[in-house]
Amino acid sequence: MREGTVHHIAWRAKDERDLLSWRKLLKENGYNPTEVLDRNYFKAIYFHEEGGILFQIALDPPGFKIDEHKDELGKNLCCHLG
Repeated sequence: MREGTVHHIAWRAKDERDLLSWRKLLKENGYNPTEVLDRNYFKAIYFHEEGGILFQIALDPPGFKIDEHKDELGKNLCCHLG
């Protein structure tokens, strides 16, 4: 049997202010979080822990309905690079 690996672990921030508070706290504690990145469907920050696992803290909005009607979600493969 082959063992898997963890790509990343994600948490949700309440709002952009909360996201920025997390970023500040991480920096104050010796982590090196990214700037707030706009991923089209959500904004997020990322950082690694000592073992190498990638952590993400992200917002929900605007969500996946920005380019698809809710009744069509999951029926097509969509990819936004940016």
